[in-house]
Amino acid sequence: MLTQQKYHGWVITLIPEHSGYLFECSFDEAQIKISDRNIYPTATQALKAAYRKADLEAAGLALIRFLNEIYGRCYYLTSNDHIALTSSILEFLK
Repeated sequence: MLTQQKYHGWVITLIPEHSGYLFECSFDEAQIKISDRNIYPTATQALKAAYRKADLEAAGLALIRFLNEIYGRCYYLTSNDHIALTSSILEFLK
């Protein structure tokens, strides 16, 4: 039985497995689905991990959106800086 819960625009789905629970966070507007693919012993632990992952992903996407908005408007943010910062954020989110 799947359990779903809304959290800051994300839909968190808890998926029962033999040894615990997986989570998947989806964001319909951007067609994004994320999960750490770990199995947690309890639904509560899986839900807490999903909250952390959704918060982290939302913060990373907000930072990238901000970088995209200021890129081209700010003379001090070069193309290489923009690429490096965006890549760093995406690497951290993995």
